[in-house]
Amino acid sequence: MAGRKPRAPRTRIHLLAIQRKLARKGVTKEAMIAALLEQHSEITRAEREDIEFLGLMTIANSICNLKLGATSGVQIELFEGYDVPRTVSLSIADETGQVQRVQKFLDSLTKAEARQYVADHTQQPPKQSRTVAGIRRILDDIGDSGADDWTLKRCLKAARADDADAANN
Repeated sequence: MAGRKPRAPRTRIHLLAIQRKLARKGVTKEAMIAALLEQHSEITRAEREDIEFLGLMTIANSICNLKLGATSGVQIELFEGYDVPRTVSLSIADETGQVQRVQKFLDSLTKAEARQYVADHTQQPPKQSRTVAGIRRILDDIGDSGADDWTLKRCLKAARADDADAANN
C-alpha cells in the first residue's frame, strides 16, 4: 500500500486548516464540513470523485463492522453471545505477493485464518488506546498543576514551570 496517492489531498489540507482554526473553541465535524463547502466549494467540486470514493468506503466500513444482532439468519444462532461482526478484515497475499485487505464472513473463516486474525489484532494496539495513553501521560506530567478548567497547554506550561522552580530550589 506504500506509494499510493492520497485521495482528495487539497480537500484534506483545507479541512485540516479549518480544524486548526475552529477547534480551539470546539467544533463539530458537521460544522467543519459546512465551513469547507462554504469557503472552498471549487476544490470539493474538483475532487468530487475522490470524495465520493472516500464516502463510499466509510459506508462499506460501517457495513462490514455490523454486529451479528443487526442481521437475521442462521449465522446469528450459531455465533450468538460472542459479540462479533458478520465479517472480518483479513490480510491476504494476492497472486503477485502484495498483501490485500479482504472482507470475509465469520462463518467461512478457517481456523488458521481466525488464529491469524486474532494474532494480527492482538499485536497491534488500537489507535484510540495510543491516544488515550498519550493524554494519560500528559495528565500524569501535569499532576496537580493548574485548575480543572485550564487548558492542557496552560497546565503543562505551569507544570514545567513548577518543575523548573523545584529544580532550582
